[in-house]
Amino acid sequence: MAEGFAARHGIPRDHFLEHIAPRLTRLERLRLSGAAERDGLGTDADLAALPLVRVASYVLSLAADVRERRRDELVSALRAAASRAAGTRVGTWGHVVAVLDDSFSSFASPQKRRRPLAVALACHYLLEALAGDYHGLWLSRRDDPLQARPTGPTPLGRRVIDALERRPGLLVIVSDGWDNAPPGLACEVLRVWRRRLDPAREVGIVHLNPVYDAERFEVRRLSPVVPAAGIRDAEDLPALVELARFAEGRSGAAELRAYLAERAARALEAR
Repeated sequence: MAEGFAARHGIPRDHFLEHIAPRLTRLERLRLSGAAERDGLGTDADLAALPLVRVASYVLSLAADVRERRRDELVSALRAAASRAAGTRVGTWGHVVAVLDDSFSSFASPQKRRRPLAVALACHYLLEALAGDYHGLWLSRRDDPLQARPTGPTPLGRRVIDALERRPGLLVIVSDGWDNAPPGLACEVLRVWRRRLDPAREVGIVHLNPVYDAERFEVRRLSPVVPAAGIRDAEDLPALVELARFAEGRSGAAELRAYLAERAARALEAR
């Protein structure tokens, strides 16, 4: 609104940005940082202080060459936000492997542009902070998460096989669940793994879906043998994984209550 009034009253943009900067919120500083940089001004956007998915969304909004030029700054911001979200659990989760969906469907819609991919990128950095030993496997087989972009089909089944071959203590799948290369392979892989190869459930598996299915009033599941939950903010990942562990019988009610009590205490402290 302020930008519109400034333009209507003929206030030069560089003059407007220079004087509005001290009054901007953190999100406004982030949104205007690109325009301010083009005009030779600084808004001092503190990326690391923002929620993790916000940082990831900002990174994905940048062109590939800008991400490369600002690599150290962007990676530091992502890791700082992830470390803050992990809290006291940094490095305590043991061996974790994630299958992360960067297929074309992770673009989502013009209204929620790249939101599923931003959640996947945020989860990648949060799991990296939580795990003692971590591997992130992107569907595109890209090995540079900072350059993630929505592209190609969704070969979830093949990447789940790659993940299970590493025998992690925990496998986290972050995907909208549209397994299409070939269709249904991920469901069959998970069924055979759970019922034939790992009936004792030595490997914990959870599917986190960043896309809500409005027609079903739930998220799309990959397999009936693997717990699935919707995820909006990466900060919810530890709680969702703990709930999945309880649903699979990998933890008891006492552990779940203790974890939720700790989460509630942290939330109250942050108010």
